[in-house]
Amino acid sequence: MRAHRVLLAATGVVILFVGVRACTPDHAAHHAPPATAANAAKSRGPLGPARTVRGVPQGWRHDPAGARAAAIADVALTGNVAHAGVLARHDMITQLATADYAPTLGALTDHQINDLLDPLGRDNTDPTQLVWLETPLTARVARHHPDRVQVDVWSLLVLGAPDAPTPRQAWRTVTITLTWEHDDWKVAAWTARAGPTPALAPEVDIADLAHLAGPAQWPTALPKETS
Repeated sequence: MRAHRVLLAATGVVILFVGVRACTPDHAAHHAPPATAANAAKSRGPLGPARTVRGVPQGWRHDPAGARAAAIADVALTGNVAHAGVLARHDMITQLATADYAPTLGALTDHQINDLLDPLGRDNTDPTQLVWLETPLTARVARHHPDRVQVDVWSLLVLGAPDAPTPRQAWRTVTITLTWEHDDWKVAAWTARAGPTPALAPEVDIADLAHLAGPAQWPTALPKETS
């Protein structure tokens, strides 16, 4: 029961941050960038990513649509960050976040992974043994300025560890603030809240970790490039 309670508490913050109140349409402020020839040309180009650096997709289009695509890719990356070793995780977060925010993001990520591993099973559990798969389902641009965009991503997180009795699912809404830095969209804030969560059908059998481990290692269904 203790593992179950801690896991449920962690899913609202796993991999990156504690929850906050989500932005609603009434509070969203939409500010489109000036309609210039340069902006129009950029909006016709590919959304990205143009490349991958240390496992992190980069090279996104400098507009709200490019920021939305970057946020979706960032949420889909949480499992890779969790599975990485300490040094590799640090490198990924350095590529993912702004220079100011990366140390905070890295410290919180390490802390929450450790908090999650302890109640799930064993103190010496290797993060690479986790089943940790987060899939973005939908996303919207909640606020935008030319160089700062807030995106809400609704996602499904599947999480399990060796010796834990039952893997868990967590439906959550991740809110990411992205800032244009070094010619790319970088994470400047990351929060999450639980839900909205649909109910399982009553006749569905609950899978154990062995049955989840295989599909969790299949290639992602998300495209590597978004056009």
